[in-house]
This record gives sequence, structure tokens and C-alpha cells, in this order.
Amino acid sequence: MGYKGSDKYYFSVKYNKVSLMNKGSLMSKVTLINKVSLINMDYNLYPWQVFRVVARLGSVTRAAEELSISQPAVSAHIRAVETGLGVALFERVSRRMVLNEVGQAVRDRADRVISLYEELPGVVAEAQQRVAGELVVAASSTPGTYRLPALLKKFEQRYP
Repeated sequence: MGYKGSDKYYFSVKYNKVSLMNKGSLMSKVTLINKVSLINMDYNLYPWQVFRVVARLGSVTRAAEELSISQPAVSAHIRAVETGLGVALFERVSRRMVLNEVGQAVRDRADRVISLYEELPGVVAEAQQRVAGELVVAASSTPGTYRLPALLKKFEQRYP
């Protein structure tokens, strides 16, 4: 199974191994320790949100301040994401956190996933307001001829 996310990167999952390729050359090959741990991690998006903030700010300290959590908590979330994927996503340069190539590819996909996740409440609200199904109307000849057409037109305008 493969996923082409952009012209630059290609993710491939085969025999419990994940490969990230760049223009046909293998950049990183990671053996998944346990598929279940990767799947379970997907249900909690908060570590991914912390990852995105650290990537944006380039600092655990500033990310902790922005998120109003401790620096060790930020480090623990980053460690959880990196451990779950089995690969380092940051280069620690001096006091800065800089995304490596794999980290940049992961950040792009994490941005898309979280963006889709943030759309869910709107999708649910829209679906709950939508009227769906079959409408069966019965009327005698006079109301069916004179009153019903106007009512059906209003109904159709209100519930397209």
C-alpha cells in the first residue's frame, strides 16, 4: 500500500515496514515495532498538536509557554510522537529544535490531519440540520391543486 502525498515524498507501507522515499531513493526505513501502538496514538491528537507548535516555534520552552504546559510535558509529547513513528523528527541544534526532512514531511501531513479533524464539528452540525429521506404527501383534489404546490415549493427552498 502506498501514499503519494506530494511530488517530493512517497510513503509506502509493506510488510510492517514504512519507507519514506524522495524521488525514488530510500531516505528512511523504519520497522514498526507494533502496529497497534501507532494506531492507538492516532486517537489522541494532542501530541501531534504539541509537535506542530514545537515545529512552528523551534523551541520547547516557547512551545511550553504558548501551550501553558511544562517543558517536560512538551518533551514527553515529542518523544511519544517520535517513538510511535520510530524515527527522530527534529535535529537538536544548540537550543533550537529544527525539523529534519522526515519531520517536515510528517508536519505537512499532521497539518492536514488536524485541519480535517477541526472541520468535524461543522460537518456534524451541518448533517444534523439537513433533512433527508422520502416525503410522502396525500391530499384531496382541491388542496392538492391549490394549496400543496406552494407548500412544496417552500419546503424545497428550505430543505434543498
